[in-house]
Amino acid sequence: MANEIIRETRERIENLKAYMERENLSLTVLTSTKDIFYYTGSLQPLYVFVPLRGQALILARKGIIRIKQETSDIAVGHFRNTQAMLDIIRVHGMSIGGNVGLSFQTVSHQGFLRFQKVFPGISFRDISWDLQMLRVRKSEAELACMQTAADKCAELGSVLKEHFRPGMSELELSAVIENRFRLLGLGINHSRQEGADFGYGICSAGGNSSVPTRFDGIASGKGLSAALPFGASRDIIEKNTPILMDFGVTEDGYHVDQTRMAIWGEPCDKARRAFDAMRNVEETLVEKRLKPGVLWQDAWFAAEKLAEEAGYADEFMGTGTEKVKFVGHGVGLELDEPPFLAPKMEYPLEPGMTIAVEPKVLLPDIGIVGIEDTIVITETGAEYLTHADRDWIRL
Repeated sequence: MANEIIRETRERIENLKAYMERENLSLTVLTSTKDIFYYTGSLQPLYVFVPLRGQALILARKGIIRIKQETSDIAVGHFRNTQAMLDIIRVHGMSIGGNVGLSFQTVSHQGFLRFQKVFPGISFRDISWDLQMLRVRKSEAELACMQTAADKCAELGSVLKEHFRPGMSELELSAVIENRFRLLGLGINHSRQEGADFGYGICSAGGNSSVPTRFDGIASGKGLSAALPFGASRDIIEKNTPILMDFGVTEDGYHVDQTRMAIWGEPCDKARRAFDAMRNVEETLVEKRLKPGVLWQDAWFAAEKLAEEAGYADEFMGTGTEKVKFVGHGVGLELDEPPFLAPKMEYPLEPGMTIAVEPKVLLPDIGIVGIEDTIVITETGAEYLTHADRDWIRL
């Protein structure tokens, strides 16, 4: 399916140009690796210029031969400094006036200053959100990549049961899972959120799963130190302690996100009841609420109400200052992209949107308990992509 996605890049560029015409943009400058990959099929370029009229231009310092192999018919310019970039643009015949679209969220300040020199007197417009929305609906080829990732994630339970042994630390168990994912050819997470470096994800037991961090999510793990503050720790996994297994992986660049609960022994009644309640929230959303036309925020309000009715108004998606206001996030080339099932998100769901739905609660002295699955919005509702057994994984 990777080749099919590359063929789709030409259509994507035409869709981008249609957007540019509507928004009165003469040029779009792509700087994010994920945006560049989406429109070229390669992660190697440094910048991509897409003019409203004329052909796109790739600019790169290294990897020129590989770029040409991966992108085939897009012109490639090799540059070392700003003057060389100017010369390439001139040779390419690119004459730019008016407004230039740029993702302010991902461009560096140094890069922005360079573009000001290259295009003096030009008005730059922030199109960070629009670029994300242009790729929010996934094609069949993109969905195929995500389904392959989801199929591989389904091995989580069998890997845990085969390799877990009493006395293991979170780090040792996480390494077993990560090793398996790596051998399956799965890539690690890419988050737009600054400083969210998770690798494959979180293997965290008990209260370690709810250690506060800067990450804008309900769970991030204790980590190894102040310098490596996310994911597994060296703490030994105790019997009858809930283990949060929150892993995101990629196939050919496309993410799926999945959370399962594991246990060595038996969960206490409080953890069991909370888990059952969160499964009900997820199943109700997926089977009855998530469908075309529903506003993103309405899914949040529905989940919040279900959690409140189950007695978890205070614990749902965190407590106190650690509470987060979303119950799902889009996944694709990034782990955290639209749609966001959160308040103030007054956009309708559409077929082809892919979402990680993750109802969870923070239980004091127990940790994070919940579930997460990646789904796709269809013409009539929603379907699961991740399909690993959703019950407790008994070790």
